[in-house]
Amino acid sequence: MSQQNPGNYSAFTTLMQRILGLIDPQLSQLYTDRISLVNYACVCGVGVLINMATISFLFDFGLGLLVSNSIAILCAFTWNWTFSVGPYGYLFDLTPKPEIKKLEA
Repeated sequence: MSQQNPGNYSAFTTLMQRILGLIDPQLSQLYTDRISLVNYACVCGVGVLINMATISFLFDFGLGLLVSNSIAILCAFTWNWTFSVGPYGYLFDLTPKPEIKKLEA
C-alpha cells in the first residue's frame, strides 16, 4: 500500500486504505488517488440511509408522508452538510482540519 503522507489522513481514510490494501493493493492505490470522491460518496450514502430510515419510522409512526419526507430530507441534509463541508468534514478528509489554538497563561 503506497501512501504519500500517512500521518495526514483521517482515521476513516486510514482504515479504508488498510481494508482495501488487504483485498487488493491496486484498490488501495485507486482509493488514495480519489480520496475526496469516495469519501464524499460514503457520506452521501449514509445520508440516503438516514433519509430512508427516517421516512419509514415516521410514516409507520402515523405521520403523513409529506411531513415524514420533509423531516427526513432535513435530517439527511444536516448530516451531509455537517460531514462534507461543515464543521466535521475533516473526519472524512473533505475539509482541512481546523487549527487548535493554544491558550497562554
